[in-house]
Amino acid sequence: LLLLQARFLENRSERVRRFNVVALAEEFAYALHNELDYTREGRNAERFRRHFAEDPRLLIAKVHWPLTTRRVLVSEELKGYKINEVARLRADGYDLAAIARMGTEIYMQQIFADGYFHADPHPANLFVVGQQLALIDFGTVGYLNDTLKDQLVDLLVVSNAILGLALA
Repeated sequence: LLLLQARFLENRSERVRRFNVVALAEEFAYALHNELDYTREGRNAERFRRHFAEDPRLLIAKVHWPLTTRRVLVSEELKGYKINEVARLRADGYDLAAIARMGTEIYMQQIFADGYFHADPHPANLFVVGQQLALIDFGTVGYLNDTLKDQLVDLLVVSNAILGLALA
């Protein structure tokens, strides 16, 4: 429906055509289609699980392949705290700064070292389980080649320099 509406609007408005809303709708449709294929999501989860198998900081649920299809994903249950349950984490003695540091280190590794990252990091997908960070929902992942990783590092270095000048 969104794609039909985008085509309708682009066919009738020069202003809308400048924003290339059909291409945006097509990209959204592609991403949504991929996210709704649970075998793809399961493969993404398994890739992360294998890659981080030796990292005690990260927990990724095991996919139960005999029960998983394109429309159903079955994995082990992870019980913990949502990352935004700050009061509960604090009340149970968790070091919030250590959790934040651990999450940041894991994401920096994914983005800058691996070039393959969990691309949907919101509180419903990030948990604290014991002393580990747990990730779920691998329907959307991102990829960065070496050139893009270098450009992102350059952007961060320049941004940091500008921020430093602005604060000086």
